Formats: sequence, C-alpha cells, structure tokens
Amino acid sequence: MSVQNVVLPWKKEGVNYLTDIINFIGEKTCLPRHIIDEGISIYNDNMELGKNWDDEVLQVSSLYMACRIHGIPRTMGDFCYAGNITRQILFDGYTRLFNTSKYKVVVMNPLSYLNRITSMIGVDPRTSNFAQNLLITKSKQCSLIGHDPIIRAGSVLYISCVKNGFNITQKDIAEVCQCSESSIRVNSKKLMDVGILED
Repeated sequence: MSVQNVVLPWKKEGVNYLTDIINFIGEKTCLPRHIIDEGISIYNDNMELGKNWDDEVLQVSSLYMACRIHGIPRTMGDFCYAGNITRQILFDGYTRLFNTSKYKVVVMNPLSYLNRITSMIGVDPRTSNFAQNLLITKSKQCSLIGHDPIIRAGSVLYISCVKNGFNITQKDIAEVCQCSESSIRVNSKKLMDVGILED
C-alpha cells in the first residue's frame, strides 16, 4: 500500500507548503517546537531520499526520527493516526532514515510511557507508583518480555492494577498502548512467570 491510497489530512485541510506537513503532525501529536524544528531539519538533510520515494511520508518519518533522537515518548501509532498512514509505511520510512547512519537513536525507557498511560486511564497514585517501582526494581525481569517499551509499561501497569484492586481491563490498557489485547495478556503472564511480584 502506498501513501497515495489514503486521504492525507493536510490535503483535506488545504496545506500546501511541504514543511507545514511536519508542523501539522507535530501540533496534532502535541510536540514541543524544538522537536518539530528538528524534524524539519532532518527532512531537509534527507530530501534526496524523496526522489524515489513519497516526500510526504519522508516528512512524517523525519518527525518520528526527531522524537526517537530526543527520547520523546511518542509511538508509531501516534504518527499513523495523526497522518492517516499505515504503520508499515511509517516503519519503512523510519528504517530508510535510520539506515543512513546519521542519527543516534535513544533506546526508550518504559518509564517514559508509564505516566502517559496512567494519566490517560486515570489510574490512582498508589497503583501508578507501584507500577513505577516494579519497572525500576524489576528491570531485569521486565527486559525479558521484549523490546517494545510501551507494551512493557502497559503490561506492568496491568499487573499493578490487579495487585492493587484497580478496576481496569486488558482491553482498556491495550487501546491506550495502541497494541492488541493479546499483547498485554501474553506479556503480563510472562512477567508473572518470571516472578515480577516476588521479593
């Protein structure tokens, strides 16, 4: 599937200037100005990639790259939703930028996503603090369930909710984490199997 097969929101709203696409997505994902400017800079440095590739996707990918460089907790799903493109299209664009070897990407910490998830769900402070403590003190066990930090944070939060009697479903957390319900279920079980709640 190519980006031409979807109706891009900036086209619907009549945005004509190329960097306005980055501004549009940046504002829609609530990014600070310096990250948006970094996305524009990355785009300008890699315009030659757009010769044999869709320029609009290059811009969205450049903004996502800026977030990864500076450790801003945004997911591919955030950009896919804001830009109305598929995850595969964005992943391909990000991979092309990453393969230029120009950029040092920060490995995201699940803690970066935890506050965002808890605030969106409305988790009480005790449950949130318990999840944060698990991510810090049981980091070795948490690292065993994969590399996606938001799924890791969501799975730990679900365990914390069950432990502290906070009424939440796996589906609720999966929707906020932009992943499947089975991802939360399977990874929560893995964490329990490796003894995340054991002293």
